[in-house]
Amino acid sequence: MSFSVGKMLDDAKGRPSGFDYLRIILSFSVILFHSIQYSYVDGSEVAWNSWARGLFKFIVPMFFCLSGFLVAGSAVRSKTIVKFVGLRVIRIYPALVAEVFISALVIGPSLTEFPLKEYFYNQTFFRYLGNVSGDISFVLPGLFQHNPYPNIVNSQLWTIRYELYCYMAMALILCFKKKSIIYVIPAAIFLLSLYIIFQDYHDNRLFKLGQVEDGKYLTLDFLAGVLAFLLRDKIPYSRRILMVAFVFGFVLTAYVPSGDLLAVYPIIYMTIFIGVSNPRKIVIVQFADLSYGVYLYGAVIQQALIQIFPWSHHWYVNFLLTIIPVICVGWLSWNFVEKPAAKLRKYLEFTEAKYLIFKQRFVLSQYVTRADR
Repeated sequence: MSFSVGKMLDDAKGRPSGFDYLRIILSFSVILFHSIQYSYVDGSEVAWNSWARGLFKFIVPMFFCLSGFLVAGSAVRSKTIVKFVGLRVIRIYPALVAEVFISALVIGPSLTEFPLKEYFYNQTFFRYLGNVSGDISFVLPGLFQHNPYPNIVNSQLWTIRYELYCYMAMALILCFKKKSIIYVIPAAIFLLSLYIIFQDYHDNRLFKLGQVEDGKYLTLDFLAGVLAFLLRDKIPYSRRILMVAFVFGFVLTAYVPSGDLLAVYPIIYMTIFIGVSNPRKIVIVQFADLSYGVYLYGAVIQQALIQIFPWSHHWYVNFLLTIIPVICVGWLSWNFVEKPAAKLRKYLEFTEAKYLIFKQRFVLSQYVTRADR
């Protein structure tokens, strides 16, 4: 008996544990990649030119595929664009703002090589605070200057800008009639694919192997996730397809020049297959969603450990040292920032209900006016 992805999602009442596991696995995979990147002077080249390049190239695209799939569900449940945008804001911004200020006001002053007066008056410090707007800066004054991967505080934040672009694109798509969205998304994917090909050709990147990740592809991953949600009842849930998708995805990202463009499709299947699976929850996913906190704080913790303990300049040492503190920080972020912020959704629901009542009354009044004429 075969099942569809939609059937698996419905059986789990819309909340399968697979997405919880996938988020935390991907978050720690980012830390694993950074443990190589940060521990050696040529760490980035080592990672991107190794046999594991294909696996590393799964990480961020799977994040965006997952985001597209889940955000599409949120969009369908939201009756107004205001509620949709509001939900995205309270999910992303409170934890991001907390991380930016903790890095700038606690970790930075503690570890900077600059005098504190010079640190706080430096333009780089104020530029870093701009991260809360999505205008990303990776540098704080005097921080991590002598690390193998110098000066960079939190390189993982480069994806935030593209996440915001994706949310804006989704809000724009919601302006179309619901029946037409199923046609709008494939058209957007097609046009974006053409743009990526043209841009890569213009930048002399087309048909080259071993390139670093590009934000343009992440928007494509997100849209693919949205499309997968819309077609969830037509997508089979099959382990055989999963294995084929993994092999094709790995070959495309590791060995095929410009294979990242085609790899979107096996990657989205792997993402939603794992996501809609519903294994029993263990402790790490049962009581808190650690993934966003782990993702936000992992890099700065790793760089801090490398600066404080020079003997930790080996990827496996850095990775193991990071696990416990990043889990603790992720737990704190969830319980004291993200979870309280999530309670704000009740105000969005109240506002949405008021707006719908007003809209209904307005339409009724227009109808009565026409009838009187």
